[in-house]
Amino acid sequence: MGTKIGEGAYGTVFKVNFVNEATEKRIQPRMTGTPAHYALKEMLIHRFLQEGRMKEVFIERCILASLDHPLIIKFFQSFKNSNKLYLLVEYCPKGSLVDFLKRQGSINNILTKHIAA
Repeated sequence: MGTKIGEGAYGTVFKVNFVNEATEKRIQPRMTGTPAHYALKEMLIHRFLQEGRMKEVFIERCILASLDHPLIIKFFQSFKNSNKLYLLVEYCPKGSLVDFLKRQGSINNILTKHIAA
């Protein structure tokens, strides 16, 4: 597994890349010069089942798969094994919106309007 870059209530996020370029091309043909890094969200299925939240996980996956916008994280693929669900998404080297807001400390009205738009 790659480098751990985040952790939440239901699992862990890793920075990963493909060892085999042919496999990567089957997932997502890359444009020349695009970094070959991805974020792999690993979630424990039993936690969702215990809380009755499998529907929310499925909705998250469906919403991510349906979105195509440069300001929204790109979804590539999902897969599972017997106890974990994985979402392969675009890697954002500067972190999430929450990470950005923490680094800023406070933001002005112009930036607030931009983020909310």
